[in-house]
Amino acid sequence: YDSARAVAALAPALPEDPPPYTVLLDGARLLATGPGDAQVHMVAAPLDPRPAHELTATAAGQVLLSYRLTPPSQAAAPGAGDVALLREYLDPLSGRPLDPDALRAGQLVRVRLTLVTGGARVFVQLEEPLPAGATLIDAGRGGFEHVAPRDDHLVLASTLLVPGVYEHSYLVRASRPGRYAAPPPVAQQDGGAVLGMGNTGMFIVIQR
Repeated sequence: YDSARAVAALAPALPEDPPPYTVLLDGARLLATGPGDAQVHMVAAPLDPRPAHELTATAAGQVLLSYRLTPPSQAAAPGAGDVALLREYLDPLSGRPLDPDALRAGQLVRVRLTLVTGGARVFVQLEEPLPAGATLIDAGRGGFEHVAPRDDHLVLASTLLVPGVYEHSYLVRASRPGRYAAPPPVAQQDGGAVLGMGNTGMFIVIQR
């Protein structure tokens, strides 16, 4: 999960038309781009058991971004389990990140949930609250077996999650101007035990 967040963090650090750049892990080259190369790359970053790793991106001799990677065994808080959740707001057409603090009334927003588990889990249920200023347009699809929209939230469920990364995307409309809380998504196991919680935030809708 930390590796995925680090790679995602590289994107906004690069200009829209980035020059050739190099991605390094602990000083060893993972990727080097050339003129005209695609801007999106997938890179495998092998991590050994050391306490931390350093991922950097450089261009023309200058460091664009430096990101510290901590293995999950070191990063997890006591009792937090090995399930991590992330919620992101994206433009439905371009896929670019949106600022949830500056949405226009009537604007469509694609919400992407990412769940990462380091161990097998059975009967997992994910509760995804919807901000009061958002109207659900499409409950979406993804890596979960069951999707059930409720009045003010979505319920995603699977009988078995093997170790890996699971994504689910759904579509909402920023419908009512105002400031609204965006409670975190919560993953629970059958019986109510909390496996992990995602990020909180605000959902702010402004008049056109």
